[in-house]
Amino acid sequence: MSIKNKITNAFLVQLLQRIKNELPHYVVKSIYRTIHVSFILSLIEILSLTSLFPLINIILNPAKIQQNTLTREIFHLFNFKNDFTFILTMLVFIILVFIAKNVAVYFLSKYQINIFYKTAENLVLEKYRNYMNMPYSEHTDSNSSSLLRNTLQIPYEFTNNILMPFGAIINELIIITLLAVSIALYSPGIFLSLTCILFPLVYYYNWSHKKTLQRISEKRDEETLNLYRQISQSFEGIREFIVFDKKNFFYKSLRKSASNFTEISSESFLISHISPKVIETLAVFALFIVFLSGFIQGKPIEDIASVLIMYAVALYKLIPSINKILLSLNNIRVADYTFNYLKKQTASEQPPNEAPIVLAFAKEINIKDLDFYYSGSEKLVLSNINLKIQKGSKIGIIGPSGSGKSTLLNILLRLFNETAGGIYIDNTKITAENVKALYQIIGYVPQNITIIEGTLLENVAFGIDKNFIDMDLFKTVIEKSQLSVFLNELPQGPHTQLGERGVKISGGQKQRIGIARALYHKAQILIFDEATSALDYETEKMLTESISAFSGKDITVIIVAHRLQTLKYCDCVYKLENGRLDPRPFKYEEIFSEKP
Repeated sequence: MSIKNKITNAFLVQLLQRIKNELPHYVVKSIYRTIHVSFILSLIEILSLTSLFPLINIILNPAKIQQNTLTREIFHLFNFKNDFTFILTMLVFIILVFIAKNVAVYFLSKYQINIFYKTAENLVLEKYRNYMNMPYSEHTDSNSSSLLRNTLQIPYEFTNNILMPFGAIINELIIITLLAVSIALYSPGIFLSLTCILFPLVYYYNWSHKKTLQRISEKRDEETLNLYRQISQSFEGIREFIVFDKKNFFYKSLRKSASNFTEISSESFLISHISPKVIETLAVFALFIVFLSGFIQGKPIEDIASVLIMYAVALYKLIPSINKILLSLNNIRVADYTFNYLKKQTASEQPPNEAPIVLAFAKEINIKDLDFYYSGSEKLVLSNINLKIQKGSKIGIIGPSGSGKSTLLNILLRLFNETAGGIYIDNTKITAENVKALYQIIGYVPQNITIIEGTLLENVAFGIDKNFIDMDLFKTVIEKSQLSVFLNELPQGPHTQLGERGVKISGGQKQRIGIARALYHKAQILIFDEATSALDYETEKMLTESISAFSGKDITVIIVAHRLQTLKYCDCVYKLENGRLDPRPFKYEEIFSEKP
């Protein structure tokens, strides 16, 4: 293999190429930004260390003060009285050098660490943006626990176990290189002994663990995801776990995954923990070889002792550097799986500098010749749907489960794209280019309202900075959604916390908050998707009466339901069965009279 190929196939070169090719550009940029810092840090470390060599020689043999030109001139320049005073002064100077070195290392390391963790922050934000902008169909096919882990944990695992160790390896390699050059110039014999004895053994030790660490990486990825998934499911479904008395069953499943994760974590930690001990043993062995070599050559014990001390000083820095490199390589190999989750993605988001599109809605919503089937299937879920909805009207769509009601709404909301046909607002077809304009005039009240962990005010304004919430508009929509009594009963009024996922409020209150939210954002089209199906009869009746209050031409209401009570105040009702819409508009009374 040529030297060029060996360099190309070197682990660190491959890793850098992989980061450059697979990850966002700012990741490799952060490495380049810190390389000069690594060089400065390494240079400072070596200069401080090599300053010990002449001091040790002088301590071992004070006569060398006068034998060395530089030390002799310093001795006479400052009029030292004796060798002891000179050596003491040199020791004080070395102490000051090390203090200055550590101060410099602190600030340079802080700069380097901040760059790496800023990269982790950018990775978190990019993963979040990409997930939030990926098609809704991909969300339905994804596991929320996996998305949560990939967004919050993986970027920091990558930074802690790949990016920062990579930087540490660069630091230590520069230190070792500079130290090797210094030792080679000062004592070629020590350099040869270290090169021929220590490094081959270290290389073999690292190579022997390569496959083990790769296996640990794959297993760790699998078990981490299992733990996230099982714990997330447990907390989300706590009521079912209690009622069905299945806590022990899922506990056993979690315990198995936790046990597997513990096993691989222990194995990984053991390898990292034992590596420094192995290096220390190899260093002592090399020390023995150096002593034995000097003894066989018949060198005086004083010369052998001098060489051993220099060798020990070199090992004082070499051993930690080699240990850091081995530990960093172990971490990188164990965290190799993080690459799979951080690969470059293109966010499908409209550039913020484009002029916003305004969608005029003055007459009607027109669904024309609409067909839909899911990707990977040729079976039509919706077939030849045609429907005109006049502005200001209230229409209902009813049908049995599986008839395609929710799919039709998802297409209206542009969560799915139709296979054929289209949806028009006043003769303007809704496309990817103007969908954001649609979202400026549409409101959505689903069966399960998302209540963020915050105040009533923050939940109604939803996505508006609390410093910019329009309180007059808030009061208006609270009244329209019949939440005034609820608001007055709250201990801190609009600033009352609603609890995680709204645990402190009822289902009916959640639905009214959903309505208030849509009205706050000035929805002209209000869509209800089975919004009352989880409510009791009385609550559903009150909420239906709330919806009936929306009259006039300002708000168009579309209600999808399979319970007739919800459609009582609709102007007309359409039937959807087996993916086909009956074009005839029915009155509520007609539908109700057909009920067996």
